[in-house]
Amino acid sequence: MFGSGFIPSLLCGKQLAAAGRYALLAALFLLLAACRQTPETTTRPEPLANQLTVASSAPVTATPLATSAAFEAPIVTPLPEVNAAATPISSVGEMSISAEDVQVFPAPALFSGDRVTFMVQPDVPESIAVENVPVEIYVDGTIVSASTLGWRNWAGSAQGIYEWVWDTVGRAGMHEIRVVLDSQDMIQEGDADPSDNETTFSVRVGKVDGLPLEERDATWISSEIDCCIVHAMTRTAAFRDFADLLSLTESAVSESSSRLNEFPEEKINVYFIDRTLGQGGYAAKDLVIVYNDRPYISGQLYELIKHEVVHVIDRQFAPQRIELLAEGVAVWAAGGHYEAQDLQQRTAALLRLNGYVPLAELADDFYPAQHEIGYLEAGGFVDFLVERYGWPAVRAFYSETSAADGATQSAALDVNLQQSFGHSLAEIETAWLESLRALTVPDEEINNLRTTIRYFETARHYQQLYDKGAYFRTAWLPYPEEVLERGNAADFVRRPEDETNVLMESMLRSAYEAIADHGYERANVLLDSIERFLNSNGQTVDPLVTSYHNIVHTAVAFGYDPQRITINGGTADVVATTATGYTLIDLTLQLQRGDWILNAN
Repeated sequence: MFGSGFIPSLLCGKQLAAAGRYALLAALFLLLAACRQTPETTTRPEPLANQLTVASSAPVTATPLATSAAFEAPIVTPLPEVNAAATPISSVGEMSISAEDVQVFPAPALFSGDRVTFMVQPDVPESIAVENVPVEIYVDGTIVSASTLGWRNWAGSAQGIYEWVWDTVGRAGMHEIRVVLDSQDMIQEGDADPSDNETTFSVRVGKVDGLPLEERDATWISSEIDCCIVHAMTRTAAFRDFADLLSLTESAVSESSSRLNEFPEEKINVYFIDRTLGQGGYAAKDLVIVYNDRPYISGQLYELIKHEVVHVIDRQFAPQRIELLAEGVAVWAAGGHYEAQDLQQRTAALLRLNGYVPLAELADDFYPAQHEIGYLEAGGFVDFLVERYGWPAVRAFYSETSAADGATQSAALDVNLQQSFGHSLAEIETAWLESLRALTVPDEEINNLRTTIRYFETARHYQQLYDKGAYFRTAWLPYPEEVLERGNAADFVRRPEDETNVLMESMLRSAYEAIADHGYERANVLLDSIERFLNSNGQTVDPLVTSYHNIVHTAVAFGYDPQRITINGGTADVVATTATGYTLIDLTLQLQRGDWILNAN
């Protein structure tokens, strides 16, 4: 989600009552930006530096780590699994929990020395207040956490996160995990059968010598520049490209500040992490930005940083902002959603695709809406207001609008529009729609938007099946300063890296690059193949999937970790790293008699 709003999971360890939690979220937190990507913008040179070189004016220090449903556009292949996940999934009539309802972090594997976090997402009827549901977690019969559920996430599911409650130092081996809801059977209505209120499963803790290389002796490096204090972890892509990221961050903060006519009151902490989360990053008072070499949730890094910076700066003058306006201002100030865009023309394309959601409906249910549609509409609406009334007037309106101004967020939006501009929400929306219908929209814009929406939905489908901890509706998004203080390097580095993950992420990246190159037919062929794989329990029966899989398998067998794969007929160009480093290496494979052969260089 591109710089999306208020993050339920950011307060996860504190287990606030649901009502109080959402009120605080509405005041404080703004989430995730579009996607992580390689820094390919016109604002800085290519390629990125392969060595760490930082000017003397930006000294580096190192510190050790503590060990939519509304969318009806003609998408080529519908994704019912993904679309269904956008609707609440907690409307069951019986409280229960199963092993599938519990995630364990770091994922996908534990090693001795990890401090373990549990995410619990049981089935809880809507009639039960989640903050009243006790949760106990036992490891080998010893209780490690006794708390309650905290909130309902964007998927509508009850959720509790219990951060770093189990220390595995010296605990290599198998362990029994038991999670119990309402052990005293205090909840009666909605829980007729208490026998399904607990689940037991086993986890393996590996020996410390099995720890992934990038986590061994990991440290944070940091550098102070004019706008920010920028952090990255050693042995990562961000460490390799740190000098360029400093320059890019400085430029993005400067541009966002100028656009808002508001500058940070204090330096912003920016953390570049290696593990994909959601759609690229999140923001509260600090920024967390995903930066790795296989960015399967993709867009432009520069726009991502600008978007998230807005969420930090605008708290200074609009601390009570409502969701639609918060995301709309961020998209407008960033100059587009995922990349630089003409927001009026792109929203007009959405209208041509019959994907437009009425603003009152969107305002009242912003985050559950289809992500690309919601953010685009919000940005287009703010852009229209700025064109019509100017940023100073829109800024004043934005600053004064609060969810407390009406019974619903749409009502609050309506009353403030009337007070600021003399027109109701319906009147301004009508004028905006008339202007959109009058625009000429090239087929290129329509094809791009349609395929982009499909691409991101497919990427989320992959996350739900093979990288569940990254899926934006349920992801755990910890505070970086708390990770440094109490957590693990693995919380921001470790991720699923089986051949299946490399295969799917490489294909998704190829699809994104095809979209960027205006190759929509090729992008849809790739997305068709990916969906067939996802919908067939990972069977590589699709010929295109088979080719990518064989390329991945061959590269891995020779000790390489593929980051990008480009197939041109019988030749495959692969950008890879090795198990012992983060330097990018170019490989070439040739298709010979049905097998992909790595050329010796």
